[in-house]
Amino acid sequence: MSGGGSKNKKKPEFTQAMINTFFIITLKITNYIHVYILILQTTYIHKLKGASDDIENVFRIIYTDCLLESFNWDGRGEKHALGELNLIETILRGK
Repeated sequence: MSGGGSKNKKKPEFTQAMINTFFIITLKITNYIHVYILILQTTYIHKLKGASDDIENVFRIIYTDCLLESFNWDGRGEKHALGELNLIETILRGK
């Protein structure tokens, strides 16, 4: 009876506390990644914008005309609200 002890291998048992801890850690890592991406986006947008108050060039780099056709500022009609995008807050208000 040598060489094939794989039948007797026991699967690891995970307690509910271990599973909960795993999910909490996963959520925290996901949150950190999200924050890091937002910081990178904000830095990139500020570099595109520079010191000027003109945001037209930033819009032209980030958004295509085709995409912008489905937006208006307030989201009236069947369009989406441009003013509610986080990216707009970053571009216009430097947040």
